[in-house]
Amino acid sequence: MSSRPTILKRSTWTSQPKGFTRITSRLLDPADIVLLVPHYPAIGDVTVGVEPLETSCARIRGWRNLHIRVNGWADLGYPYVIDQAGRIFEGAGDTHAAAHAMHHNFTALGVLFIVGNGERPSAAARASFRALGRYLRATKFPNMRTLPVDHGNLPRNSTACAGQPIRSEIAAGRLTFGPLTGRPTPAAPGGTYTVQPGDTLSSIAAAHGTTVAALAEANGISNVNLIKVRQRLTIPSSSDSGGLSRATDTPWPGSALPQVFLAASNPFRSTPGVPLDNWHRAVPASHSAAFFEYLRRAGYRPTGTSKWAHEELARQWLLDAHRSVTQRADVRRHGNGKAFGNAASIWAAVQAVLAAGGLYSGAIDGQPGPATWWGLTERMNRQRNAYK
Repeated sequence: MSSRPTILKRSTWTSQPKGFTRITSRLLDPADIVLLVPHYPAIGDVTVGVEPLETSCARIRGWRNLHIRVNGWADLGYPYVIDQAGRIFEGAGDTHAAAHAMHHNFTALGVLFIVGNGERPSAAARASFRALGRYLRATKFPNMRTLPVDHGNLPRNSTACAGQPIRSEIAAGRLTFGPLTGRPTPAAPGGTYTVQPGDTLSSIAAAHGTTVAALAEANGISNVNLIKVRQRLTIPSSSDSGGLSRATDTPWPGSALPQVFLAASNPFRSTPGVPLDNWHRAVPASHSAAFFEYLRRAGYRPTGTSKWAHEELARQWLLDAHRSVTQRADVRRHGNGKAFGNAASIWAAVQAVLAAGGLYSGAIDGQPGPATWWGLTERMNRQRNAYK
Protein backbone atom coordinates (compact mmCIF):
# COMPACT_ATOMS: atom_id res chain seq x y z
CA MET A 1 0.00 0.00 0.00
CA SER A 2 1.41 3.36 -1.01
CA SER A 3 1.74 5.95 1.77
CA ARG A 4 -0.55 8.94 1.42
CA PRO A 5 1.27 12.11 0.34
CA THR A 6 0.28 15.40 1.91
CA ILE A 7 -2.64 16.70 -0.14
CA LEU A 8 -3.84 20.14 0.89
CA LYS A 9 -7.60 20.21 1.18
CA ARG A 10 -9.65 22.32 -1.18
CA SER A 11 -10.50 24.61 1.75
CA THR A 12 -6.83 25.69 1.70
CA TRP A 13 -7.45 27.82 -1.40
CA THR A 14 -11.23 28.38 -1.59
CA SER A 15 -14.40 28.27 0.47
CA GLN A 16 -16.47 27.47 -2.63
CA PRO A 17 -17.89 23.93 -2.89
CA LYS A 18 -16.94 21.56 -5.67
CA GLY A 19 -18.92 22.15 -8.84
CA PHE A 20 -18.78 18.92 -10.84
CA THR A 21 -20.13 16.87 -7.94
CA ARG A 22 -23.52 18.52 -8.53
CA ILE A 23 -23.71 16.81 -11.95
CA THR A 24 -24.57 13.19 -11.26
CA SER A 25 -23.86 12.06 -14.82
CA ARG A 26 -20.18 12.99 -14.28
CA LEU A 27 -19.62 10.42 -11.52
CA LEU A 28 -16.44 8.48 -12.27
CA ASP A 29 -16.04 4.73 -12.28
CA PRO A 30 -12.62 4.12 -10.61
CA ALA A 31 -11.98 1.14 -12.88
CA ASP A 32 -12.14 3.43 -15.94
CA ILE A 33 -9.35 5.82 -14.92
CA VAL A 34 -6.22 4.75 -16.84
CA LEU A 35 -4.07 7.88 -17.09
CA LEU A 36 -2.59 10.67 -14.99
CA VAL A 37 -2.24 13.68 -17.29
CA PRO A 38 0.14 16.61 -16.63
CA HIS A 39 -0.90 20.14 -17.70
CA TYR A 40 0.54 23.64 -17.60
CA PRO A 41 -1.53 26.83 -17.18
CA ALA A 42 -0.32 28.60 -20.36
CA ILE A 43 0.67 31.79 -18.54
CA GLY A 44 3.45 32.69 -20.97
CA ASP A 45 7.23 32.61 -20.91
CA VAL A 46 7.63 33.38 -17.23
CA THR A 47 9.47 31.65 -14.43
CA VAL A 48 7.16 30.98 -11.48
CA GLY A 49 9.61 29.33 -9.13
CA VAL A 50 8.84 28.55 -5.49
CA GLU A 51 6.13 30.91 -4.25
CA PRO A 52 4.41 31.46 -0.88
CA LEU A 53 1.41 29.26 -0.19
CA GLU A 54 -1.05 32.13 -0.53
CA THR A 55 0.34 33.07 -3.95
CA SER A 56 -0.28 29.55 -5.24
CA CYS A 57 -3.76 29.63 -3.71
CA ALA A 58 -4.53 32.94 -5.41
CA ARG A 59 -3.43 31.54 -8.75
CA ILE A 60 -5.72 28.52 -8.37
CA ARG A 61 -8.66 30.76 -7.44
CA GLY A 62 -8.01 32.86 -10.53
CA TRP A 63 -8.04 29.84 -12.81
CA ARG A 64 -11.23 28.57 -11.20
CA ASN A 65 -12.91 31.93 -11.84
CA LEU A 66 -11.71 31.85 -15.46
CA HIS A 67 -13.03 28.34 -16.02
CA ILE A 68 -16.44 29.21 -14.59
CA ARG A 69 -16.96 32.69 -16.01
CA VAL A 70 -15.30 32.33 -19.41
CA ASN A 71 -15.44 28.61 -20.20
CA GLY A 72 -18.81 28.05 -18.57
CA TRP A 73 -17.63 25.04 -16.57
CA ALA A 74 -18.96 24.06 -13.17
CA ASP A 75 -15.59 24.42 -11.44
CA LEU A 76 -11.84 24.44 -11.87
CA GLY A 77 -11.05 22.01 -14.66
CA TYR A 78 -8.13 20.22 -12.93
CA PRO A 79 -8.62 17.49 -10.31
CA TYR A 80 -5.23 18.25 -8.71
CA VAL A 81 -2.65 21.08 -8.74
CA ILE A 82 1.06 20.97 -7.84
CA ASP A 83 3.21 24.06 -7.34
CA GLN A 84 6.99 24.43 -7.55
CA ALA A 85 7.33 24.03 -3.77
CA GLY A 86 5.95 20.51 -4.23
CA ARG A 87 2.64 21.24 -2.53
CA ILE A 88 -0.26 19.12 -3.80
CA PHE A 89 -3.66 20.82 -3.81
CA GLU A 90 -7.04 19.17 -4.20
CA GLY A 91 -8.69 20.95 -7.13
CA ALA A 92 -11.93 19.71 -8.64
CA GLY A 93 -11.39 16.37 -6.90
CA ASP A 94 -11.38 12.85 -8.30
CA THR A 95 -14.90 11.54 -7.72
CA HIS A 96 -16.50 13.25 -10.75
CA ALA A 97 -15.23 14.02 -14.24
CA ALA A 98 -13.68 17.49 -14.39
CA ALA A 99 -12.89 19.39 -17.60
CA HIS A 100 -9.17 19.15 -18.25
CA ALA A 101 -8.99 17.19 -21.56
CA MET A 102 -11.68 16.84 -24.22
CA HIS A 103 -12.80 13.23 -24.80
CA HIS A 104 -10.73 12.00 -21.83
CA ASN A 105 -12.37 13.43 -18.71
CA PHE A 106 -13.93 10.06 -17.83
CA THR A 107 -10.74 8.03 -18.33
CA ALA A 108 -7.97 10.34 -17.07
CA LEU A 109 -7.18 12.62 -14.15
CA GLY A 110 -5.49 15.93 -14.84
CA VAL A 111 -2.72 17.42 -12.72
CA LEU A 112 -1.80 21.07 -13.24
CA PHE A 113 1.82 22.06 -12.67
CA ILE A 114 2.07 25.75 -11.73
CA VAL A 115 4.89 26.62 -14.13
CA GLY A 116 5.59 28.98 -16.98
CA ASN A 117 5.38 27.74 -20.54
CA GLY A 118 9.09 26.98 -20.77
CA GLU A 119 9.69 26.23 -17.09
CA ARG A 120 10.76 22.81 -15.91
CA PRO A 121 8.90 21.36 -12.90
CA SER A 122 11.13 21.45 -9.84
CA ALA A 123 12.51 18.31 -8.24
CA ALA A 124 10.00 18.76 -5.42
CA ALA A 125 7.11 19.11 -7.89
CA ARG A 126 8.19 16.01 -9.79
CA ALA A 127 8.49 14.02 -6.58
CA SER A 128 5.00 15.11 -5.53
CA PHE A 129 3.57 14.08 -8.91
CA ARG A 130 5.10 10.63 -8.58
CA ALA A 131 3.89 10.28 -4.99
CA LEU A 132 0.39 11.34 -5.98
CA GLY A 133 0.36 8.85 -8.86
CA ARG A 134 1.52 5.98 -6.64
CA TYR A 135 -1.10 6.81 -4.02
CA LEU A 136 -4.00 7.16 -6.47
CA ARG A 137 -3.11 3.92 -8.25
CA ALA A 138 -2.71 1.96 -5.02
CA THR A 139 -5.84 3.22 -3.27
CA LYS A 140 -8.42 4.36 -5.84
CA PHE A 141 -7.64 3.67 -9.48
CA PRO A 142 -6.13 0.19 -9.95
CA ASN A 143 -5.98 0.42 -13.76
CA MET A 144 -4.03 3.68 -13.85
CA ARG A 145 -0.90 3.36 -16.00
CA THR A 146 2.30 4.45 -14.35
CA LEU A 147 3.56 6.21 -17.47
CA PRO A 148 1.78 9.59 -17.75
CA VAL A 149 0.64 11.14 -21.04
CA ASP A 150 0.59 14.93 -21.25
CA HIS A 151 -2.47 16.84 -22.48
CA GLY A 152 -1.33 17.51 -26.03
CA ASN A 153 -0.37 13.87 -26.65
CA LEU A 154 -3.80 12.50 -25.78
CA PRO A 155 -5.68 11.27 -28.88
CA ARG A 156 -7.85 14.04 -30.40
CA ASN A 157 -6.27 16.79 -28.25
CA SER A 158 -4.25 19.22 -30.36
CA THR A 159 -2.60 21.62 -27.92
CA ALA A 160 0.82 22.86 -26.81
CA CYS A 161 -0.01 21.82 -23.24
CA ALA A 162 1.87 20.63 -21.21
CA GLY A 163 4.88 22.31 -22.81
CA GLN A 164 8.20 20.92 -23.97
CA PRO A 165 9.91 20.85 -20.54
CA ILE A 166 7.17 18.63 -19.07
CA ARG A 167 7.20 16.43 -22.18
CA SER A 168 10.95 16.05 -21.79
CA GLU A 169 10.48 15.02 -18.16
CA ILE A 170 7.99 12.35 -19.24
CA ALA A 171 10.33 11.07 -21.97
CA ALA A 172 13.20 10.88 -19.49
CA GLY A 173 11.07 8.85 -17.06
CA ARG A 174 11.17 11.49 -14.33
CA LEU A 175 7.39 11.56 -13.96
CA THR A 176 6.86 7.77 -14.11
CA PHE A 177 5.54 6.54 -10.77
CA GLY A 178 6.28 2.81 -10.79
CA PRO A 179 7.04 -0.13 -13.09
CA LEU A 180 5.68 0.62 -16.55
CA THR A 181 2.11 -0.56 -17.03
CA GLY A 182 -0.18 -0.29 -20.02
CA ARG A 183 0.80 0.77 -23.51
CA PRO A 184 3.19 3.58 -24.39
CA THR A 185 1.85 6.92 -25.53
CA PRO A 186 -0.28 6.45 -28.67
CA ALA A 187 1.54 7.21 -31.91
CA ALA A 188 0.64 10.22 -34.02
CA PRO A 189 -1.41 9.66 -37.20
CA GLY A 190 0.95 8.51 -39.94
CA GLY A 191 3.41 7.17 -37.36
CA THR A 192 4.01 3.61 -36.21
CA TYR A 193 2.99 1.68 -33.12
CA THR A 194 4.61 -1.48 -31.74
CA VAL A 195 2.14 -4.12 -30.55
CA GLN A 196 2.37 -4.82 -26.81
CA PRO A 197 1.27 -7.91 -24.85
CA GLY A 198 -2.51 -7.84 -24.38
CA ASP A 199 -3.15 -5.55 -27.35
CA THR A 200 -5.91 -6.25 -29.86
CA LEU A 201 -6.47 -4.49 -33.14
CA SER A 202 -9.67 -2.97 -31.77
CA SER A 203 -7.93 -1.63 -28.63
CA ILE A 204 -5.16 -0.11 -30.76
CA ALA A 205 -7.72 1.47 -33.11
CA ALA A 206 -9.64 2.90 -30.16
CA ALA A 207 -6.49 4.37 -28.60
CA HIS A 208 -5.56 6.08 -31.87
CA GLY A 209 -8.98 7.39 -32.89
CA THR A 210 -9.22 5.25 -36.01
CA THR A 211 -11.15 2.16 -37.14
CA VAL A 212 -10.24 -1.52 -37.19
CA ALA A 213 -10.92 -1.56 -40.94
CA ALA A 214 -8.62 1.42 -41.61
CA LEU A 215 -5.88 -0.03 -39.42
CA ALA A 216 -6.11 -3.43 -41.14
CA GLU A 217 -6.05 -1.85 -44.62
CA ALA A 218 -3.05 0.35 -43.80
CA ASN A 219 -1.07 -2.70 -42.66
CA GLY A 220 -2.27 -5.38 -45.08
CA ILE A 221 -3.87 -7.43 -42.31
CA SER A 222 -6.33 -10.03 -43.61
CA ASN A 223 -7.23 -11.55 -40.23
CA VAL A 224 -8.10 -8.77 -37.79
CA ASN A 225 -7.97 -11.24 -34.89
CA LEU A 226 -4.34 -12.11 -35.54
CA ILE A 227 -1.55 -9.68 -34.61
CA LYS A 228 1.80 -10.40 -32.99
CA VAL A 229 3.64 -8.85 -30.07
CA ARG A 230 6.38 -6.45 -31.31
CA GLN A 231 4.68 -6.18 -34.70
CA ARG A 232 5.00 -2.60 -36.00
CA LEU A 233 1.79 -1.07 -37.28
CA THR A 234 1.34 2.05 -39.37
CA ILE A 235 -1.28 4.36 -37.86
CA PRO A 236 -3.50 5.72 -40.66
CA SER A 237 -4.06 9.45 -40.88
CA SER A 238 -7.52 10.88 -40.20
CA SER A 239 -8.03 11.24 -43.97
CA ASP A 240 -7.32 7.51 -44.41
CA SER A 241 -10.04 6.66 -41.91
CA GLY A 242 -12.48 9.28 -43.16
CA GLY A 243 -11.98 11.46 -40.11
CA LEU A 244 -14.37 9.19 -38.23
CA SER A 245 -13.84 7.22 -35.03
CA ARG A 246 -14.94 3.61 -35.27
CA ALA A 247 -17.93 4.53 -37.42
CA THR A 248 -17.74 1.30 -39.40
CA ASP A 249 -17.88 -0.67 -36.16
CA THR A 250 -21.32 0.64 -35.15
CA PRO A 251 -24.62 -1.20 -35.69
CA TRP A 252 -26.27 1.91 -37.18
CA PRO A 253 -27.93 2.36 -39.68
CA GLY A 254 -28.39 -1.35 -40.34
CA SER A 255 -30.27 -1.59 -37.05
CA ALA A 256 -31.46 0.94 -34.52
CA LEU A 257 -29.04 1.98 -31.80
CA PRO A 258 -30.23 0.90 -28.34
CA GLN A 259 -30.90 3.64 -25.81
CA VAL A 260 -28.52 1.98 -23.37
CA PHE A 261 -26.48 3.95 -20.85
CA LEU A 262 -24.65 2.80 -17.74
CA ALA A 263 -24.54 4.65 -14.42
CA ALA A 264 -21.15 5.58 -12.95
CA SER A 265 -19.27 4.67 -16.11
CA ASN A 266 -17.63 6.58 -18.93
CA PRO A 267 -18.36 7.43 -22.59
CA PHE A 268 -16.51 4.35 -23.83
CA ARG A 269 -18.42 1.60 -22.06
CA SER A 270 -21.96 0.26 -22.19
CA THR A 271 -23.88 -2.67 -20.83
CA PRO A 272 -26.54 -4.28 -23.03
CA GLY A 273 -29.93 -4.53 -21.39
CA VAL A 274 -29.54 -1.72 -18.86
CA PRO A 275 -32.80 0.29 -19.06
CA LEU A 276 -32.96 4.05 -19.52
CA ASP A 277 -34.53 4.78 -16.12
CA ASN A 278 -32.84 8.05 -15.14
CA TRP A 279 -30.22 10.52 -16.38
CA HIS A 280 -27.37 9.02 -14.38
CA ARG A 281 -25.40 7.34 -17.12
CA ALA A 282 -22.76 7.90 -19.81
CA VAL A 283 -22.55 7.44 -23.56
CA PRO A 284 -21.35 4.28 -25.35
CA ALA A 285 -18.69 5.06 -27.94
CA SER A 286 -20.72 3.45 -30.72
CA HIS A 287 -23.38 6.15 -30.32
CA SER A 288 -21.00 9.09 -30.83
CA ALA A 289 -19.32 7.35 -33.78
CA ALA A 290 -22.74 6.69 -35.30
CA PHE A 291 -23.64 10.39 -35.10
CA PHE A 292 -20.71 11.40 -37.30
CA GLU A 293 -21.36 8.52 -39.67
CA TYR A 294 -24.95 9.78 -39.85
CA LEU A 295 -23.67 13.22 -40.89
CA ARG A 296 -21.24 11.76 -43.42
CA ARG A 297 -23.95 9.66 -45.06
CA ALA A 298 -26.17 12.73 -45.19
CA GLY A 299 -23.56 14.33 -47.48
CA TYR A 300 -21.40 16.37 -45.11
CA ARG A 301 -17.63 16.16 -45.37
CA PRO A 302 -14.82 17.38 -43.09
CA THR A 303 -13.24 20.63 -44.27
CA GLY A 304 -9.83 19.20 -43.41
CA THR A 305 -8.03 16.28 -41.80
CA SER A 306 -7.44 17.80 -38.36
CA LYS A 307 -8.28 16.14 -35.08
CA TRP A 308 -11.39 18.31 -34.99
CA ALA A 309 -12.93 16.72 -38.10
CA HIS A 310 -15.91 15.52 -36.07
CA GLU A 311 -16.76 18.99 -34.86
CA GLU A 312 -16.28 20.34 -38.40
CA LEU A 313 -18.93 17.92 -39.66
CA ALA A 314 -21.34 19.00 -36.93
CA ARG A 315 -20.69 22.67 -37.66
CA GLN A 316 -21.50 22.21 -41.35
CA TRP A 317 -24.71 20.41 -40.46
CA LEU A 318 -25.76 23.13 -38.02
CA LEU A 319 -25.02 26.07 -40.27
CA ASP A 320 -26.55 24.43 -43.34
CA ALA A 321 -29.68 22.76 -42.01
CA HIS A 322 -30.36 24.46 -38.67
CA ARG A 323 -29.10 28.03 -38.91
CA SER A 324 -32.36 29.59 -37.74
CA VAL A 325 -32.48 27.42 -34.62
CA THR A 326 -28.83 27.76 -33.70
CA GLN A 327 -28.86 31.52 -34.17
CA ARG A 328 -31.48 31.69 -31.41
CA ALA A 329 -29.44 29.46 -29.08
CA ASP A 330 -27.81 31.07 -26.07
CA VAL A 331 -24.21 30.19 -26.84
CA ARG A 332 -22.71 33.51 -25.80
CA ARG A 333 -20.63 31.87 -23.10
CA HIS A 334 -19.04 29.64 -25.70
CA GLY A 335 -17.28 31.63 -28.38
CA ASN A 336 -19.91 34.44 -28.47
CA GLY A 337 -21.94 32.43 -30.97
CA LYS A 338 -19.57 33.21 -33.83
CA ALA A 339 -20.05 30.40 -36.36
CA PHE A 340 -19.90 27.95 -33.47
CA GLY A 341 -16.15 28.15 -33.64
CA ASN A 342 -15.26 25.77 -30.80
CA ALA A 343 -16.46 22.42 -29.60
CA ALA A 344 -18.46 23.78 -26.65
CA SER A 345 -20.45 26.22 -28.79
CA ILE A 346 -21.05 23.54 -31.43
CA TRP A 347 -22.51 21.22 -28.82
CA ALA A 348 -24.63 24.03 -27.36
CA ALA A 349 -26.10 24.55 -30.83
CA VAL A 350 -26.73 20.78 -31.19
CA GLN A 351 -28.63 20.94 -27.90
CA ALA A 352 -30.70 23.85 -29.23
CA VAL A 353 -31.60 21.84 -32.34
CA LEU A 354 -32.67 18.88 -30.21
CA ALA A 355 -34.67 21.13 -27.87
CA ALA A 356 -36.50 22.67 -30.83
CA GLY A 357 -37.50 19.16 -31.88
CA GLY A 358 -38.71 18.19 -28.43
CA LEU A 359 -35.80 15.80 -27.86
CA TYR A 360 -33.88 17.70 -25.19
CA SER A 361 -34.99 19.57 -22.08
CA GLY A 362 -31.66 20.20 -20.36
CA ALA A 363 -29.46 23.27 -20.17
CA ILE A 364 -28.00 24.70 -23.39
CA ASP A 365 -24.53 24.50 -21.89
CA GLY A 366 -22.33 22.85 -24.53
CA GLN A 367 -21.69 19.80 -22.36
CA PRO A 368 -22.75 16.75 -24.45
CA GLY A 369 -23.83 14.47 -21.62
CA PRO A 370 -26.29 11.56 -21.59
CA ALA A 371 -29.36 13.75 -22.10
CA THR A 372 -27.86 15.19 -25.28
CA TRP A 373 -26.95 11.76 -26.56
CA TRP A 374 -30.36 10.33 -25.75
CA GLY A 375 -31.89 13.02 -28.00
CA LEU A 376 -29.34 12.49 -30.78
CA THR A 377 -29.83 8.72 -30.69
CA GLU A 378 -33.59 9.11 -30.84
CA ARG A 379 -33.23 11.46 -33.82
CA MET A 380 -30.87 9.07 -35.63
CA ASN A 381 -33.10 6.09 -35.06
CA ARG A 382 -36.12 7.97 -36.46
CA GLN A 383 -34.24 9.01 -39.58
CA ARG A 384 -31.77 6.18 -40.16
CA ASN A 385 -33.63 4.69 -43.14
CA ALA A 386 -33.13 7.96 -45.03
CA TYR A 387 -29.34 7.57 -44.95
CA LYS A 388 -28.69 3.93 -45.88
